[in-house]
Amino acid sequence: MHRTESIDPPLHCFTIWPHRSLGAAGRAALLGVIALALAYIALRSPPAAFWPMVVGCGLTFGAIWLALTSNVRAARMSEQVEIGPKVVRVHRLDPRGRRRTVEFSTHWVRVVVSHDRAVSNRVTLAESGRSISLGEFLSPAERSSLADAIRASLAAARS
Repeated sequence: MHRTESIDPPLHCFTIWPHRSLGAAGRAALLGVIALALAYIALRSPPAAFWPMVVGCGLTFGAIWLALTSNVRAARMSEQVEIGPKVVRVHRLDPRGRRRTVEFSTHWVRVVVSHDRAVSNRVTLAESGRSISLGEFLSPAERSSLADAIRASLAAARS
């Protein structure tokens, strides 16, 4: 549901995204080391098994490259929480670049932290039967910290 009740600028804004410790240069270096190691293995293989080893090493390298590319694509997602005097907006950008916006009333929205088996410290914004989960890609400690920060910002916005 998308409402446009208020165009007031946000008082607080949180932008969250998945952490990736391996940057572009690190990925290139890792793929280079893997390529060299696989080439060494293929070249040291017995003559009768040379071509099957080359094909196997090529498929292995392709699978690793595909996994790293998929990981980079998944890291493109982000969430932005804007807390204003009247409206809380959550802008979610998925890995494919699609943007979804959900709005809640600042005075009625509540932060719910649940401790279920699937996701520890799941942070959810809820209001009148509508809800949205935030930061599912974060660690449990980061989600707990996010919930505390949003609660504090909501308290400041309400007063």
